[in-house]
Amino acid sequence: MLIDTHCHLDYIIRDGSDIDDIINKSSLSGVDKIITISTLTEKFDEMILPIINKYSNVYCSIGTHPDNVDIDTFDYEFALKKCNDFKKIICIGETGIDLYRPDSNPSLKNQRLSFEKHLELGKNINLPTIVHSRAAEQETIDVVSNFKSNKIVMHCFTGSLDFARKCLNLGAYISISGIVTFKNASEIRELLDFIPLDRMLIETDAPFLAPVPYRGKQNQPAFLKDTAIYISEYLKLEFEKFAEIITKNVNILFNI
Repeated sequence: MLIDTHCHLDYIIRDGSDIDDIINKSSLSGVDKIITISTLTEKFDEMILPIINKYSNVYCSIGTHPDNVDIDTFDYEFALKKCNDFKKIICIGETGIDLYRPDSNPSLKNQRLSFEKHLELGKNINLPTIVHSRAAEQETIDVVSNFKSNKIVMHCFTGSLDFARKCLNLGAYISISGIVTFKNASEIRELLDFIPLDRMLIETDAPFLAPVPYRGKQNQPAFLKDTAIYISEYLKLEFEKFAEIITKNVNILFNI
């Protein structure tokens, strides 16, 4: 069994895909559970809630992506109420800091304020916080280091070895996406030897970042198995053993 810890089923629906078919294919590939990640808190009832209500094996987060903080201020009280009302909300985010496009990204100040509110909620109700960090390694550490008791997931990790070390020292889990299968992703592959297996997660980030051999196509949770096979072969582990370890990590962290 595998669990996709990060995808965006609402985006897949928006693209016009048959979500019933997507969910069925994931189950057939051995991806038995899915966590669909919120990027707009104010759209949670419209974009996320119908999905988790329809599919028994789909869970979710609630939060505002750092790129969206200027158009969707994270409403702490709204999110808290939703977490209390819907037990299938098992994490907060995705939140974080993205400075990759300084001309178009929201200001660091606004991103940081939103990030801190997400972390505060995660701390207060003991749910993991899903962190997006791009071109903002030190800025991310500066914030997360003030929330050392939080459960943290560094999603779709593409950072440096030093950043990985700092995240691990703060107790974070590091999540690897299908990028690791790309020919030019040697630095991410090198991280596989550094990240303790009991602190590793895997994800699709679907519909983005489809792994080889699907690169360039729409990603989907079913393709998580390809990433898992690739990593297990790289680490010279039996696939079943690797899947067992990663699934145990997910069960411990997300309590599912």
